Amino acid sequence: LFSSIDVAISPVISGCTTKLLAKDGVYLHQAPRDLVRGFMGPGNRADWLINCPPGTWQLESKLREGDSLKFHFEAQLLTIVAADQGEVACALPTFSVSRPCYLVDLTHAEATSSLNWVLGPTPYLNNKVFEHEEHEVAACVELGRVVDLDVIGIDEHPFHIHINPFQLTNELSDSYDGYFAAGDWHDTLFTVGHRAQARMITDHFGGEMVVHCHF
Repeated sequence: LFSSIDVAISPVISGCTTKLLAKDGVYLHQAPRDLVRGFMGPGNRADWLINCPPGTWQLESKLREGDSLKFHFEAQLLTIVAADQGEVACALPTFSVSRPCYLVDLTHAEATSSLNWVLGPTPYLNNKVFEHEEHEVAACVELGRVVDLDVIGIDEHPFHIHINPFQLTNELSDSYDGYFAAGDWHDTLFTVGHRAQARMITDHFGGEMVVHCHF
């Protein structure tokens, strides 16, 4: 699944079993995770497993009852036609994958520096307006270091960082039915909550990194 550049979607498919393998190109530390629904902001990607009984099923973007969110797209996303061809169902065990150094579990790592990001109100990032003709460095971090991130405003502005993905270190105020969990990796974060704490390691990839709202 892939979310577009200007809206969020909440994928759900009633009547089928859904499981989550990866988000933004990075496997969960323990996969798969049982899913009720997803929540994906502009630029987000996700790898799902979908198992449906014979019949026709609709994957749709649909808010939870009582939710009222800006920039949300409600629509039928795709139709799945499942046919019984005699296959025998098999159990899918939980698994973990080998990881490169820049994707090791950082939830209990000690950070050597921290960065604060405040998104909004539009068009501000950290109370400054980006000017495309200017070249301003917002922060400098050393290569090979663990960095804490405190990100505010992610309920209206998708936070996107290039080069190095980041790992959620705390549970969000709203996990969206378990879709978001501490330990998950993202390169884009857009949620129904206002704030998130995360951590990244600046491993291997030096040079400039772009941070911006993904709208």
